[in-house]
Amino acid sequence: MAFFINALWRMLLLSVAVSSAVILIGVRGECSSAQEQVVASNLDHLNSPLLRTDLKITGAQSCASASCHGGPRPAVVQPRVSRGNEFPLWIENDPHSQSWRTFCSDESVAMLRRLKILDDSGAVIDQAGYDNCLACHNSTPRYSDPDQDSEFVASHVGLPSKSAAFKREGVGCSACHGPSERWIESHFQNHFQAEYASVDGFVNAKDLLTRARMCATCHVGDRDRDMNHDLIAAGHPALRYEFATYHNRQPKHWRDTEAKAAWRYEAQLWLAGQVAAMDASLSLLVERTRCGVGGKNASVSRWPELAVYDCAACHHTLGFANQRRPDRPEGRFPGGPMVSSWNEIGMRWMLNYRIRTGNAIDQDFELLASIDQLRSTLQSETVADADVVADAAVGVRAALAQWVDDVYAVERFEFEARELAQLVTMAAGNEETYRNWESTAQYYLAAAAARNAWPGGASGPAFLVANQLKSGLRYADRTNTPRFAERVPEVGEEPKSTMSRSEAALRAVELAAWLGPVERPDLSEWENDRVQINLIHSELQSAISRVNEAISERRAERSKESEKNVTPQPDNRQPRDDEPAPKPRVKSRQELLEELRRRRANEADPFNDD
Repeated sequence: MAFFINALWRMLLLSVAVSSAVILIGVRGECSSAQEQVVASNLDHLNSPLLRTDLKITGAQSCASASCHGGPRPAVVQPRVSRGNEFPLWIENDPHSQSWRTFCSDESVAMLRRLKILDDSGAVIDQAGYDNCLACHNSTPRYSDPDQDSEFVASHVGLPSKSAAFKREGVGCSACHGPSERWIESHFQNHFQAEYASVDGFVNAKDLLTRARMCATCHVGDRDRDMNHDLIAAGHPALRYEFATYHNRQPKHWRDTEAKAAWRYEAQLWLAGQVAAMDASLSLLVERTRCGVGGKNASVSRWPELAVYDCAACHHTLGFANQRRPDRPEGRFPGGPMVSSWNEIGMRWMLNYRIRTGNAIDQDFELLASIDQLRSTLQSETVADADVVADAAVGVRAALAQWVDDVYAVERFEFEARELAQLVTMAAGNEETYRNWESTAQYYLAAAAARNAWPGGASGPAFLVANQLKSGLRYADRTNTPRFAERVPEVGEEPKSTMSRSEAALRAVELAAWLGPVERPDLSEWENDRVQINLIHSELQSAISRVNEAISERRAERSKESEKNVTPQPDNRQPRDDEPAPKPRVKSRQELLEELRRRRANEADPFNDD
């Protein structure tokens, strides 16, 4: 009997292992040797359902009935009512529902023709390129011609025939929550456990890190979707993903009970977004190097892929008046382009913050060293070796996954707005923050995510400085590649570009001074003129002193107001020696029961309404 039990147990374990391997390795398909190395240790389990091709996509209409997610509006204003109106909120307010219309616009069609994906008649002539666009712009990520036999089309694009039906609905339910073939009949039942349903294709978007990685699949890229330099050159905006900002702008069809903890929520969104963006960019980088060399099922990119590098490394005005002096970071090849820092600078700040505050463990140092190694590899030669880059990227993904298990698991509950504010003040004193537009814009977004720690709140005095920094960086302009100014405009002249590096540093340091003690950054690396450097450093120190004086004045005013409004009442009665001390008030039985009930409720759910 024991023999049969052991045999059954081994068969069960084997089936689970095989299923997991199919989910992770079978996502992409053809580049098997590369993918086997990728799945060794990473965060693919967070978004793996979105990359699967073995499950049927039913479409958003399957969720639209009034008894499911197509209910009336009252649930929006009555938080105790079971939410059931997600579909109308999505289709009426969510820009994701309009992504198919965007994809079919005249501007998008012109881009597809420039890329030789469509011919002049509108016919698809580059199936891989067309599918690459559909992966983010439509729930059905692969195109099938309705005039062709579905079995033939399915075999042609490598999909099961049951998934061949093409649905033009934009980014619908399955694009974020996963293909619903196996869980649509059970996800509303009491026994359904979202955290264990990824094997059936369900994405547990309630978890912040999973939600951030889910969004990054498209807004950064992944193994089956690549917004590369060719697309940018054809007119597609560059992808600048920052989860806290995107999440704040998104019209929500869900309830976040955790959002009530405002002192930590945006900081947690920022941290989850930095982890997710780095992992997605690394996954895409591996695909570009391993599968981008050739082959019919390879990535649409080819190595070297210029989107890996900073746009301003090439796209800036040449000449003596150009203030963007070519910099030479340690280990960078002379004349080589500078690697994009958008998806990794935030994690650098986080790791350095933990090191400087004495909270770092081995995993922090290992992750930082692996990031430095990857950057050095990409910048050490004019064209970095694809295999070496892939190995380095796989190593960073493994170190990041280990960091998530050992460090993020704790920071997920401890990292708050005040810690993020301290991180921002440390970053303000680091000259690397002002290396390029990307790093400075990410600094602004980190400071904005810490606004619950701003003195006076989000509308306090720090808001004016933050808004000046945002306007000077032109962060809202998403159609052109932003870069630092080529020159400072004269008095009365309309600015023609973003603020200069020294102006950005001045505003950033002034903003940080409102959040806490800040060190003056050394910007001598960016200027050749020593007189100009001394002047910039003097202005930076003056800004810090000015903010410190303003903070002292605010504190003095608040102290006077509190003394004016609160007048202590002296107790002139002289107590007698034989007078007993006052007894403490004893709580009633009902009060004690009520306090016990609240404590138990908070232990079960720390974000409970009660």
